[in-house]
Amino acid sequence: ASLFPSLLHAFGEYVARFSPSDFLEVYQSFKALREPSMDTMMSVLRYSDWDTDLFKTYSLPLVAQSKDLQHHAQEALKEGMQLLWKNYFYIETNTDVVAEIGRFYITVGDFAAAAEKYEFFNQLRPDNHVGLNNLGVCYMHLDRQEEARLLFQSSLKIAPDFEDPKYWLKTLTEQDDVVDEDNGGVNDEL
Repeated sequence: ASLFPSLLHAFGEYVARFSPSDFLEVYQSFKALREPSMDTMMSVLRYSDWDTDLFKTYSLPLVAQSKDLQHHAQEALKEGMQLLWKNYFYIETNTDVVAEIGRFYITVGDFAAAAEKYEFFNQLRPDNHVGLNNLGVCYMHLDRQEEARLLFQSSLKIAPDFEDPKYWLKTLTEQDDVVDEDNGGVNDEL
């Protein structure tokens, strides 16, 4: 403190102007909103320095609205997701943050980033059928069909009535049939 008296003074003034209790008031007011706009969600998340609990509260509408954003706004949100990821730490009950970040990346078509998050999520929750399915979707879009197929099958073993992996397995089978037809029905793999 004696080495940086100006910094200490400036920090003290900043805290006095906007204290943690002020932030808590804003945070609680935001969480009470039922349907905040994308601009409001982005502003409050930026203001909170991408707080994971706040993100978790509004991840569903945030991700749903993100696909309709203009490119520059999607890029800003991607930067925010990177900050959110830096703020994330594993707590048993908080794994949904990882899945929601992955879901965001799927929504905006960044399947490599989504796969990275779902790979981590599946390490934390290997028996989660939705996580397995979503990683399979990522792999399918990254041309890793065999790995995707195995993930869809694993998802169905856990939750046989889950429709998503059934759909994706059917899609993969149809793609395989088209490839076979293109080769005159001959499978080139030995």
